[in-house]
Parts: sequence; C-alpha cells; structure tokens
Amino acid sequence: MIRNRLLGVLAVATLLMTGCGGGANSTPSTSSSPSTPQTQSAATAVILVTSGMTMNGGNGSMQAVVGHTLQLNGSSSSDKGSTIKSYQWSVASRPSGSTAALSHPTAVTASFTPDKMGDYSLDLQVTDAMGSVSKQNLAFKVTGVPPTTNVVTQVAFTNGITTQPTQQVDVGSVVTLDASGSVSASGGTLTISWVLASKPATSAVTLPASGNTVHFSPDVVGEYDVHVTATDSTGASDEVDYVYQADLPPSALVVATVSSATGLAASIQAATNYLVVLDGSSSSVAVGDGVNTVWTLVSKPAGSNAQLSALSGWRTNFTPDVAGSYLVTLTLTDTTTGISSTFTMTVQANQGPVAIISGSSTPVAVASGPSLVSSIGAPVILHGGASYEMGGATLSYQWQISSRPAGSTASLSSPNTADTAFTPDENGSYTIQLTVTDPASSAAVSTVTVQVGPYPPVAVLSQAPVSVLLGGTVTDSGALSYDPNGYPLTYSWAIDAAPAGSTAAINGATNTASLSFTPDVAGTYTISLTVNNGTTDAIAELTINAFAAGSGTVPLTYEPLMSKYNSATDKLIMISANPNALHIVDPNAATDLAVALPATVKDFSVSPDGTKAAVLHEGVVSVIDLTSATLLNSWATNGSQTFVVISNAGLIYIGGQTGGQWVTPGMTVLDAATGAVVQSYTGSAVFYGTMHAAYADASNQIFVVSDGLTPVQTYSVALSSSTGQVSGTTGSPYWGTYPMGAPMWLSSDESLLFTASGTYFKSSGMTYVSTLGLNTPILSVDDDTGTGEAVALAETAGAQFGSYTYPASYQLYTGSLLLPQGGLPLPLVAGVQSYGLAMFHSSSGKHVMVVQTGTSQPNGAAAQYFALLR
Repeated sequence: MIRNRLLGVLAVATLLMTGCGGGANSTPSTSSSPSTPQTQSAATAVILVTSGMTMNGGNGSMQAVVGHTLQLNGSSSSDKGSTIKSYQWSVASRPSGSTAALSHPTAVTASFTPDKMGDYSLDLQVTDAMGSVSKQNLAFKVTGVPPTTNVVTQVAFTNGITTQPTQQVDVGSVVTLDASGSVSASGGTLTISWVLASKPATSAVTLPASGNTVHFSPDVVGEYDVHVTATDSTGASDEVDYVYQADLPPSALVVATVSSATGLAASIQAATNYLVVLDGSSSSVAVGDGVNTVWTLVSKPAGSNAQLSALSGWRTNFTPDVAGSYLVTLTLTDTTTGISSTFTMTVQANQGPVAIISGSSTPVAVASGPSLVSSIGAPVILHGGASYEMGGATLSYQWQISSRPAGSTASLSSPNTADTAFTPDENGSYTIQLTVTDPASSAAVSTVTVQVGPYPPVAVLSQAPVSVLLGGTVTDSGALSYDPNGYPLTYSWAIDAAPAGSTAAINGATNTASLSFTPDVAGTYTISLTVNNGTTDAIAELTINAFAAGSGTVPLTYEPLMSKYNSATDKLIMISANPNALHIVDPNAATDLAVALPATVKDFSVSPDGTKAAVLHEGVVSVIDLTSATLLNSWATNGSQTFVVISNAGLIYIGGQTGGQWVTPGMTVLDAATGAVVQSYTGSAVFYGTMHAAYADASNQIFVVSDGLTPVQTYSVALSSSTGQVSGTTGSPYWGTYPMGAPMWLSSDESLLFTASGTYFKSSGMTYVSTLGLNTPILSVDDDTGTGEAVALAETAGAQFGSYTYPASYQLYTGSLLLPQGGLPLPLVAGVQSYGLAMFHSSSGKHVMVVQTGTSQPNGAAAQYFALLR
C-alpha cells in the first residue's frame, strides 16, 4: 500500500518516448520495497540526436527510417561532483531479424543505422570517476517511408488564374516545377514563363524567366509564390500560382534522465521548446495493490499555452513554451485503502542558447541548410559570433570537424573562438560542428556542411510510394534529376530491400533514366536511383507496396450496416440488424464475436484504445466491453440524438436530433459507468437536426456536421483536456466555398479531416488542403500516415438519376501530398467479383476491406458479405 511518508523515486526525463505506457489503474514493477530508499546516481546520462530522427506529431514519439543513419552524441552527460570517465552504448531491443549494430559503442559519439522496420531501443550508460552510473534509454519506431525532402509539382493550367493549395516544404529542400506536359488547344507550341511573385524578405532565391522546368531551394522560413504563364503562338495565355510554405526541419532532440530520491518534491532545469516527459513508474507500491494516478499542471508562466499530454497513467509530457517555472503534481491513490500521496515537480524552463553559423560569403547556414561550395587551398571562414543567449550571458565556443573526405588532414585554426577557419585539402564534404555553452552549462549545437568541389547532382523521382497488385508492373523515371553545374548524369537503379522469398529483378537495363519493375512476392520493396555527375552521387528512394490479388477471408452471416476499424487492437467492429448485434471481427485470426444489442442502432463509436464501444439507439445508449465482448449497461439519453462518441476516459458525447431542427442542449456528456449527466452544453447554435461526428482524441476535438443546414458546414467542438467537458465550438472558415458532407474520417495521425464530398482539411483550424478528385460521394477513406498511403471507396453512379452502386475497385493515394496513383481492383471471393463497402489499414499497413458479392446494388437480395485482408 502507498504511505504518505513513503513515496519512492519519481524519475523525470526530457525524453521523447515511443508511447506513454502504463495505465490509470496499474501497479508499477519495482525492485524496491516501500521502506527501502532508492539510491540516487550522481551522474546524469544525456543523449543528443543530431540527425536521422524526427518527432511524430504532438505525441512525443520518435521516428526514424530504414537505412537512414542516426548520429548520437553523449558529450552532454554530466556529473556536478565528478567527471564522466566512460561511455557504453548498447542495443536494448530491436525487431526480429535485425542485425543493426552501434558504431564505436564505447566512444562519446556513436551512430546507428536501423535495417528493419519496427520498434528499437538503445541505451547509453555513463560512469563517473567515483564509479556512479547513470543510464538513458532512447526508444523509437522505424518505418519504411523516407522523409520527403524534395517536392515535384506537375504544373497544370485550368483556363484562368488559379492559386493552388499551399504545400509544406523544408528549408533547404529542392522544389521542382515541371510544365513540360502542358499543351496548346490548337496543338501549337507553348512558351512557359516564370515569376517568383513573392518570397520572404531575407530570401535570396531567384527563378529563371523561362523554360519548361525550373528548380529552387527555399533558403529561409516563409511563403514562396511562383506565378506560371503559358502563352501559345496566337498570344493567348493561361496562368496559375503555386504557393509553398517553407519551415525549418526538425531540430536536434535532447534525451536526459534526472532522478530525485528524497522527499515528495523535486525540481529540474529544462529549455523552452524541448519536450519534458515526467515518469512516475518508479514509485514504490506494495505488491498486489492497485493505484490511481492523476497528473495536474498546477501553474505555468504567464502567456504559456503548455498542456499535459495525459492526465492519468505513469507518464505524461509537455513542452515549455515560455521561460519560467512550471509546477506539475502527481497524485497516487491506493485503490485498497484510499490513502493518497502527492509528488510535486517544479520544472524551471530557461531560454537556451541558439547556435548560428555563417560561412564566408554565404547566407546564415544551419545543419540542414544549403552547403557552402569552395575549392581546395582556399581558406574558409566560419562565423559563430551571431550565437546568442536571451539573457545576454557570455558564451563559450567549441568547434570541431565531425566528418571529412578520405585523406583530408585539414584542421581548424582556432577551435575555441567565435570565428574559426580551415583550409580544405581534398574534394568532398566537410561537416563542422559548433557547440555554444552558457554559464549555466546549457548548450546548443549547430553544424555547417562545406561541399568542396562541384555541386552534387539532385536525384528526383517522378513518383513517390507506389502500390500495385502482384503481376502488375511499376514504372518510374529519374529524368527530372539534374546537375546544378550542367554536367551530364549517369543513372543506376538497385533493389535495396525486398520481401523474404522474392527473386524479382529490375526489368531491362539498370543504367537508364527509366525503371520497370514487376514484384513477385507480396510485401514492401525499396528501389534506389543513384545519379552521378562524374564525381558525386545523389540517391532517391522509391517504396513499392505489392499486394496479393487474393485475400484472407472472413465470411459474415449478416449485413454489416456500419463498420469501424481500431488499429490499437487490429479489430473490425460492425453493427448488424435482425438480430441487432455488435460484432468484433479479427481479420487475422478469422474470428467473429457477437454481442446482442437491445434495439436498432442509430450510430456507434469505439474508444481510441479499443476497449469500449458506445452504441446509440433511439433514446438509449449502450456501453460494450470489447475485451470481454459483453454489454455492460444501457442508459437513457433523454432525447432523440443521432451521433455518439466515447473517449478513453469513459465519457460519452451525444448530440443531434432526429426529426427536429435546433437541438437543445446541443450536446450531452454522460458518464459511461453510471449514466449520470456530466454536462449539458447549450453554448452555441450549431447543432441542428440529424448530425454526424468524428472524434480526434489527441487534440481534444469532436468534428460535427448537420445533414439539414445549407450550405453544409463542419464545426469543431473543443473539449477540456482536464475534465473532458465541452468548452466551445468553432466553425470552418468557409461558408459554402468547398463541398462538405457526412460521414467524415480522420487520418491516422488525426492531422487531416476527410468528408464524404472528397474534400479534406487540416484538423487544426479546418484549413482547406485539397480534394481526392472523385466525382461521386465517398463511402470510405482511410489515410495511414505511417505508411504514407490513403485508400478511398467512392460510389459508382447508377443508370437512373440519384441511384448508385458499390465499386469494384478502390483508389490509392501516396505521400504527404496524397498524390493519386489510380485504382486497384477489389479481390475475387471464390472466383466472384466483390464490391466495396468500407476500407481500412491494419496496424501493419495491410488493406482491410468489408465487401459484398453477388450484386453491386445496395441491399441486393443476392448479396453475401465478407471481411477481407490483403
């Protein structure tokens, strides 16, 4: 049992975790008894990840890519009472089949190149002169989707000046605009002209005035507007604008552990804009007892918008956004005795130093910025004097050459001053790192890369990830690759990764600009294109997802009226009638569990963690335990609501009204365990008639739309991160500008909201992004940002006006820009064509489908139903 006088260690880490772990009602594993004090290590292990890794959205998890090298640095590890004497890097866990190893495991710096997709965990252990040790863990997920650093835009003219939706790019990436496919209506020659209509005030980017293809590289953060004009031989012209928003790529990530072994309070130092993860899993709890955990952000500096990521469980995190003091408490309550203890953590966030480097005669450069080109024997001066500390404190400087061409013996002239210089002695790439440190020992690192000799070429593929059925052939082209110096290029294609058992080879020659490839085994292939300008290589990668024509099949003895997929449990949840039931289908195990329901279903919702479902009937809501497949309770709703949402915290949100107009209250919040009304929300007149909803739990939003209002508008209902109650509503910034409609779907990272009209928007602020380009209403959309692929089912127009049939194929979209890749036919079931009702991705990226056979007509008499796994 927990005792007020006996709260064990609360470990605090500025650590980007792969997941929060633990639960609100669990007992942590600990080797210490409640009465045994835990020993505090004098040393503090710190990992700095300087390249190869990104943060996955706002959930604090870290992500890397197969074949991309992570650079790891442990030099920030410290000990106030001693010195760090040794470093030991090790691989704690990795996916099955991986043989990836750490380079220089006993050095202060190391590198690691993951070779398989999956979850990895690395450890750094440091030992001080007194023999005290400290260990830090770095957990991350590795995917097969390389980051898109270069963007290719195929220019299209649409009879009138049109501004295309803004595209997001990285500073230092290469943007290619290709108008070579444009043709004149009369068949004559077109003249293409280019104008950089706007750019950030400090940008030095320019564009050529003419040519079918142009390139530019954003050099500072801001918006770049490219105006393109096509003119035919008669003087007739058409114009289009392409807009790019350039942002800095992810910065280096600090991973550190600090422990306090005494008392019920502690404090740590942090820097603004670095994620702070608070971990209470080392708290001492008697064996066999359960414990409830409650996190509270008690206070924060004025102007801060920081929020805790979780209010229960053993871990939470937040990002200090304003310098000052943040007070966080963790309250542990013994579920047996009711005894509570509260631990108080003070996080003092300071504005850390910012390292800025400039090369002689070049703009300010950072690690991911443009490289400096020089020549052998010409001194290169590097400047660090623009580095600063917000409080004006004096900084110390440390320069080092972290990588260099083979054979180089170049050295820095003055490694401990604000400015330094070196003279390159070999052609190739030099990386110089600057570390600035303030009097409080807070440090920042920045690098500049000096490319000595000709500029390297740029490898560009005509398409990004591709999906194909086995037996189909993938074609791609590297013809848009170019050399800034105008040197001729050579091409080389290679298969870097293939599924087990594959013997597929590239069709034809591998030294041309074109690729032809036919997969022979279902799975993921990685093919690289290497272009060479005579001295330097550049590489681009193509990911091919090959799917089998056949599928794992689960026969359904009922018509699936509604379908949802939960990736946390890899289960299909479906509703049937006659009899009314909720079905839990495992496509991998081919099982189907049914839970009898008391009445006809109007809507249903699955909690994000996949443990509970809320099923809405007329005037009643039922709560289902999906783990045990049992009906827990049914509660009166006191209304004729039309939508329902259930959260992980056990709150049920209901709204809408059958056969009515304005709804009062607009939304009702119920306690799933007791049926008690937690809140009746009447604050905004946006709830009208039959309504539908989509729940984004990561951002605490419910998106709602009404069938009865014209024009159709989508509204965001904001939920309190602390109580879960409704705190307000916000409408989309458009009023009939873009078509919208129900149902709605969220991308797997919840950053995009798709509507049945085929349009999709950023979930933050409902900013319009684009359309899927389908001309009939959408039946189903699933955007899996982990694999970089979206799938969509669209109705097929029937012979009579207003009629429709189910489609025999589904549409594919790939990459962050959701570029269309055409359609794939739905599988045959026992030799019979199937027709799509719903589409999803499994957690491993497989296609999960709900289909019918026997007819393409809705409610067809001959229909049979199946769940398929491809």
